[in-house]
Amino acid sequence: MPITLKPIGEFLENEKLLKQVPEELLALTDRPMPWTGYLAFLDEETLIGVCAFKDIPDRWKRVEIAYYTYLEYKRRGYGTAMARGLVDIASKSGQASAVIAHTLRKENASARICRRLNFECRGEVNDPEDGIVWRWQLKL
Repeated sequence: MPITLKPIGEFLENEKLLKQVPEELLALTDRPMPWTGYLAFLDEETLIGVCAFKDIPDRWKRVEIAYYTYLEYKRRGYGTAMARGLVDIASKSGQASAVIAHTLRKENASARICRRLNFECRGEVNDPEDGIVWRWQLKL
């Protein structure tokens, strides 16, 4: 599933493209690289989704990821490819020792992606934005 992740900050002049990006990801463009939001492209012009590090690594050197595949590209492995790309970026940074992800408390596409990438479910946590969720963690 060859996709390319490009930092959103590279596209701040492209209004048409930015209309497809959630505002909360646009807010990440001021974060230090690589802890920012990314656009996922299938080729040079086909935007298939967005993904991001939700913040810089915490004091335990864990970094949380999030990913979203646009509806017309779902169920083709692109969500897994985006998550894998973020894990690779975190691993290569040398600044993170683990990657975490939060999913709804049910078996769904995001939980399957975490399992596929060998994340371990660490139980339930209270996320300030999403309430009670499952926390997944992958040691790097």
